[in-house]
Amino acid sequence: MKIKCLFLTMVLLISFVSSGQNTSPEKSWQLKTFGIGINTSFEDLSGEYPPSTNGFFTLNVKDMIRFEPEIGYFRNREERDNQEISKSKRINFILSIYSISHENKVTILYGVKLGYLNYQHEYKFTGVTELSKSESNGKLIGPVLGFEYFLSENFSIGGEVFINYINRKGYISNEVDFTEKEITSGAGIKLHYYLKK
Repeated sequence: MKIKCLFLTMVLLISFVSSGQNTSPEKSWQLKTFGIGINTSFEDLSGEYPPSTNGFFTLNVKDMIRFEPEIGYFRNREERDNQEISKSKRINFILSIYSISHENKVTILYGVKLGYLNYQHEYKFTGVTELSKSESNGKLIGPVLGFEYFLSENFSIGGEVFINYINRKGYISNEVDFTEKEITSGAGIKLHYYLKK
């Protein structure tokens, strides 16, 4: 838990230090309209879910608003005490909408995330032939705060922190229906490539 808190503190510190460089007389790089990138996201700092890597597309509108749709997929397999095998799979579609403030090499972003999640989980115990399965679909919404630092006119690195409110509905072993609501926090690291105008 300490490592995860340290990671979150580091992201915020980098954001603060980078924003302080806005007053430097360095070359001011204008934001490109289109970009693509990869986001490695620690979506739950409690450690319940492993980090996921999402691909995303960026559309900047008049250096004021950014739309960033992303898609992610991960699988996880665990064996605990040689008795239980657990398999998880998740697919997520997320749309982030940001208000942006850009100067020189730094962009500050704040906005909202909207998303759809699909979870599939199965597990079995040694000596038991039947698998216990569960599947759920969920929707998420939550605030996000991020930053971006340009390494060149077309490449940037950045980070973000966010809070998600998730509402999920699903079933367990095709029998038990359930509804679950949760609030999770997370952080991510992003690599961007901007297409030339």
